[in-house]
Amino acid sequence: MNVNLAHLVLSRLDRGYPATSCELILKVQQAIGMSHEAQFDQALDALGHQYRRRLAVRLLEHNPQDTKTVSKATADAAADTDAIERVHVHLPKLETAGYITWDRESGIVEKGPRWEEVASVVKVLQAHEDELPGHLI
Repeated sequence: MNVNLAHLVLSRLDRGYPATSCELILKVQQAIGMSHEAQFDQALDALGHQYRRRLAVRLLEHNPQDTKTVSKATADAAADTDAIERVHVHLPKLETAGYITWDRESGIVEKGPRWEEVASVVKVLQAHEDELPGHLI
């Protein structure tokens, strides 16, 4: 089940995580300009799954990316499920939002026209990764 990143972070704050986590949320809000609350919500929704967060981190480091990481010859059912979700859920969600462009034939993903909106959130999350619970990125 996909977990909305905003809900996860906020629920952790309610459980008494350090005040620096509250500062983290404010920095994320400032990074993308909260005058556009819908954009912020969409960015958090787009980053609501670990695959999409990891792809965004990889795109920060190197653009473009080849998304065909699972071999077609793999017989592993979990790998097949991951590939199906990647092609039918995760990549379309990022592409529809304009955060990436995706060539379905080649499997190449590049930063899209609205990339900076999601990139600023990822940068803030990366900068404060040690303050977040678990392996969110």
